[in-house]
Amino acid sequence: MTGLLAVAFAAAVGGLHVLFSGAGWFAPVLAFALLVLVLSAVVRSLSSALWLPPLVSAAAVLVACTVFFAPLSGILLLIPGPATWSEFGRLFTLAARSIEAQAVPADANQPIVFVLCLAAAGEAMVADLLAVALRSPALAGVPLLALLAAPGVIVAGISDPLPFVVVALCFLAMLRLGAPPGQRAISVAIGAVAVIGALVLPPLLPPVTTEASGDGPGVSTGINPVLSLGRDLRRSEERRVLEYGTKSGDGEYLRLTTVDDFEGEDWEPSVSRSDGRNSLDSIPEPPGLNDDVTTEKESSRIRILSLDSPWLPAPYPPTSVSGVDGGWRWSARDLSISRQSAGSAGQEYTVTSLSPDPTAEQLRSAGGSTPPQLEPFLETPGDLDPVVAETARAVVGDAGSDYAKAVALQDYFRYGDFSYSETAPVEEGYDGTGAGVIATFLEKKSGYCIHFASAMAVMARTVGIPSRIAVGFLPGTRISGDGPAEFAVSSHDLHAWPELYFDGLGWLRFEPTVSRGELPGYADPATADAPSLPGADDPAASAAPTPSAVPSAPPPAADGVDAGSGATSGARWSWIWPAALLLVVLITIGAPAILRRLQRGRRRRRLRRGLAPPTLAWRELLQSADDLGIRVPPTLTPAEVPAVLLPGGPRDSTERIAEAVERESYSREGLAADPSIVTDLDAAIVAVRESASRGARLRAALLPRSIWAALPSAQR
Repeated sequence: MTGLLAVAFAAAVGGLHVLFSGAGWFAPVLAFALLVLVLSAVVRSLSSALWLPPLVSAAAVLVACTVFFAPLSGILLLIPGPATWSEFGRLFTLAARSIEAQAVPADANQPIVFVLCLAAAGEAMVADLLAVALRSPALAGVPLLALLAAPGVIVAGISDPLPFVVVALCFLAMLRLGAPPGQRAISVAIGAVAVIGALVLPPLLPPVTTEASGDGPGVSTGINPVLSLGRDLRRSEERRVLEYGTKSGDGEYLRLTTVDDFEGEDWEPSVSRSDGRNSLDSIPEPPGLNDDVTTEKESSRIRILSLDSPWLPAPYPPTSVSGVDGGWRWSARDLSISRQSAGSAGQEYTVTSLSPDPTAEQLRSAGGSTPPQLEPFLETPGDLDPVVAETARAVVGDAGSDYAKAVALQDYFRYGDFSYSETAPVEEGYDGTGAGVIATFLEKKSGYCIHFASAMAVMARTVGIPSRIAVGFLPGTRISGDGPAEFAVSSHDLHAWPELYFDGLGWLRFEPTVSRGELPGYADPATADAPSLPGADDPAASAAPTPSAVPSAPPPAADGVDAGSGATSGARWSWIWPAALLLVVLITIGAPAILRRLQRGRRRRRLRRGLAPPTLAWRELLQSADDLGIRVPPTLTPAEVPAVLLPGGPRDSTERIAEAVERESYSREGLAADPSIVTDLDAAIVAVRESASRGARLRAALLPRSIWAALPSAQR
């Protein structure tokens, strides 16, 4: 039964491959399931207590989680401590965020693998308890079905039929094994009818159709809009997510949030504590913007149609927001507007914002110093490839101001050899965020907005300009006629762009993405308000230095493997999980031999203490013979067996055991055996082994076939 459960769980866990990219998650998840099954079988062979196997298995799972997912946090490195539970909670939170934000196939990062391992171990524990301990294999199909059904529940129509077939065959075999001898055929027949019915009936039933509702969320950003951005851009169905109008009649970039921490496996917005005092009627002035910089006020009326996001779309910098429902608050970190209780769907509101219009002189003199509170916006990833900083220095050359450096970086991407593609990063394995993605993008020169924004933001930091990445929407398409300007924003208008900080001007938007978005006046050297730059009359001339001046990015990793953050993070675990799975497999293969030795040792101890009758020694002798391939007909009397076991060898020890069994059967004396019977038992087993071939002895040591039939008796 344990073997069938192991095969069934291997297939059921494998069926989750349609939900996750790569295969690195499979080994640890299966290892946790096998750990529970094998350990439960070992404990059950030593004790008849029903509660002990799941208790020991649960303790082993906690130890394994501590070692692999929260290393160095446990007591004596093994026992979960306060720091361990805190780390487990953090992993649960990160897993929930990743699951909410990612599309299928998702990246199975460490938090998701942690949850999968716990789920597989829990399902295996329940299945083992039902199938083996409670002898109800039919009910053991429920946890297996939960694993099989997960892909279909999450995304309709993506389930793999092969795992279902394997699990179904194992389930039928479990029914036959667990049924009484006279009812095995009918048990298998009923189970087969149920399995076949589950496959045949659904196509015969009337189809269920659903109409796409215009009120449903066309875009759901989740906790991390960076992860969902590429998914929504590549989605073939374009959905209108919001409409807005402006007082000036101009379109606006509508920002959701920003990303400024470029460390870690996946870049995501920084979580800031909610402050009840940050009400929308008291939004402060934007940081860093001096009073002498000319600004224009803009009023935008926004109506959310099908956007579900914890952030409220708004132009930057907002000065006031009116008309929204719920407890929305502004963030002191970036003036983004968010709430935790619900999303933005159905909101209608008005945002008043500022549009800075600095002069050429103000642009030239801006920057040059960074306030202490903005120093974190200059930090670069620890694993950043040196080619990124080298490329940035070559691009800015001898630019005399931070503004000139920023425009040079922007034009390097926008007017250089780069191309816009939403599919190339996915097909060539460098999609997403992370330090390694930037170097690969600079070498491939093809990507979409998140790659352009990430590269420019990080390169700006390497030349001393504070930066962050904004995520939101492009201005959209004008839909009004002669009346007030109205714009429609769709799911294909999702966008990311860099924001750079200049002392005296604050945070300013730039647009490096090829063929997307619009350049603000201050970021376009061709406008009258912008200071002249070398080659400004020809935008392509300022795109970048000659190819020889810009260091080339490193070649992509072998076999198309991205050298990005995911690979860096996975390298720490790549050898551990295969080793853990190999250990579990070896334990599984060696389990029969281990159980057999434990069984023999337990019987010898009971016989030596006089706690067991001679028939226990007789049973051990016959099982040892069975392991060696010696068949003893069940019709023989004890006196006839020694001749079968040792046709040409010494039979004294064997005959004394047989005589003790006969005395136990017919004598009125006590049932306890003489402790000296252990000596006869050891001598008889040695004699039987010596009479067998070397191959038979090796098979008996590694794969004792009697253990399966002897397991029930081992509990007595």
